[in-house]
Amino acid sequence: MLHQIPLFAGNGDTVLLCGTFLCTTLLADYPALLQTLRQRGYRIAVDTGWPPQGWSDALRGQIADWLPFCDILLLNEVETCGMAGHEDLYTAARTLNRQQPTDAACVVKCGPDGARMWCGERLLQAAAHPIKVVDTIGAGDSFNAGFLTACLHGHSATVALRWGIRAASHAISSSPRQYLDWNTLKTCAGEMI
Repeated sequence: MLHQIPLFAGNGDTVLLCGTFLCTTLLADYPALLQTLRQRGYRIAVDTGWPPQGWSDALRGQIADWLPFCDILLLNEVETCGMAGHEDLYTAARTLNRQQPTDAACVVKCGPDGARMWCGERLLQAAAHPIKVVDTIGAGDSFNAGFLTACLHGHSATVALRWGIRAASHAISSSPRQYLDWNTLKTCAGEMI
């Protein structure tokens, strides 16, 4: 897989790794993969998803080996608590964020409650507007796209959370499925949500 990725990252280049636990062959090599991406200058974002086998101390041990290379961790509330082994979301997110590099972010997607981001001692929150949900499939992926796009364009973490929420909300409230266009997404930067 690494032969398909440029040897040197450009300014702001981010690699998003998703479905971590579904790629069983790759999972054992995650620490080496993330370390190589880091050496090439990439910012690394990971959305693990839920492990089919459930959470275990052994799996948490594996994750601890690669969290130090993860700049942005993108999880939902249940994944955060499961990965950290804590029932309390705040404790779980802080536990994971402390294992990440300095200035890394643990972003937690909270459904109708918006999203939260832990970065060191800071906690940022952004609310979601009430919507009529049609289909939640892809909500997390849509959030990731909005959030990472805002980051790529140099927006603040608060704006990135808003873009993620807006992208996910639009996707899950449309039928047939629709995604925000660039001009609509850009307006989120100036809105108070």
